[in-house]
Amino acid sequence: MRWRTLPLLALIEVALAAPAVALSPGTDVLVPAAIQAEGAAGSLWTTALYLHNPGPDPVQATVQWLVRDQANPDPASADFTIQASATLVLEDVVGTVFGAAPGYGALRVTCDTPLVVSSAILNQAGGVEFGQGFEGVPAESALTAGMKAVAVGLKHDDAYRSNFFLLDASGNRSEASVRVLDPSGLELASASFVLGPYMPLLESVTSLGAPAFTDAVLEVTVTEGAVLCGASRVNAGTGDPLTLAGAWEQAAAAELPTTGTYFGTVADAQGFLGGMTLEVSADGAVELLELSFPSTLCDVTFGARLDLSGEPIPLAELATGVALVASYEGGGEMEWTLTLAEVEAGLFLEGSMAATGSGWDGALAGCNGQHPSDVVRLGKRP
Repeated sequence: MRWRTLPLLALIEVALAAPAVALSPGTDVLVPAAIQAEGAAGSLWTTALYLHNPGPDPVQATVQWLVRDQANPDPASADFTIQASATLVLEDVVGTVFGAAPGYGALRVTCDTPLVVSSAILNQAGGVEFGQGFEGVPAESALTAGMKAVAVGLKHDDAYRSNFFLLDASGNRSEASVRVLDPSGLELASASFVLGPYMPLLESVTSLGAPAFTDAVLEVTVTEGAVLCGASRVNAGTGDPLTLAGAWEQAAAAELPTTGTYFGTVADAQGFLGGMTLEVSADGAVELLELSFPSTLCDVTFGARLDLSGEPIPLAELATGVALVASYEGGGEMEWTLTLAEVEAGLFLEGSMAATGSGWDGALAGCNGQHPSDVVRLGKRP
């Protein structure tokens, strides 16, 4: 693997190029719910974990078991090797790997090279299989202070019950407020939650004091730290669960100092997600930039890590566009232009990332030329 510098950027260390997928690859990935337990009507729920290595070299990964309703500063863990272009399947990961039976919680996967992580929670008793999937979400994509998410499609009556989940992604402490709103926007119930390090919660909306309803929306606003959140709906008759669609947006928040870490997404028009992390110094300059850039031009996600501590870039300079070049094994090269501006001082950054590829050949010859520009959205972690 090779790297090169530009006068403005001090250091560019290039990560592996990997095939783009709907799931977002990462080196610190969280699966917000996992279970091994008996349920109603003789059901038996287990969780399968899938770790896919899209790269050309083996990857060492650590899987951690995060127990529900408690902080997990030092969780149980297990190490695995995933071969190049291979997928490791851990059936009943909660029971067989961690010996938790019954077990309720979440999973965290850490590694040096990005992996694609997904899971399936399935009932396999009674001759009829059903269940739901939870994708692995990079910790850098979690909601940070001042950000809001909604999940639609909640039902809670004689035919259905709805649950929501929260998971601290900061490894420190997080706070979030949760509201249930009827279709007109009227609040039905609300509560606030404090999460310790890597603490998962999964609760019924009845814990918020919500009455029965036919349709509603879950709204989660993060006030401290970093949080993954979402909701699911369960058919009361069959026990079949459904993971509900959600989206995040910016919420009003008090102005925060610019200094600190910004996390967010790099998204193309097809819905493929990459990620970005910025470390900003006390004088408002970028000292570290990590990114993964998904491109539909050749179905590849490109990664890079920039250590700028020797020559930091003033945050304001990003508004006019910053150029960087990275070279990969085999002679391929990517030239990016990153443009970011503050949409709320000291809290949110938004902009675009354009790319041009050159020197690619063989199966990756399609990476040459102008790549579609991706949208970048970052929020500050206090």
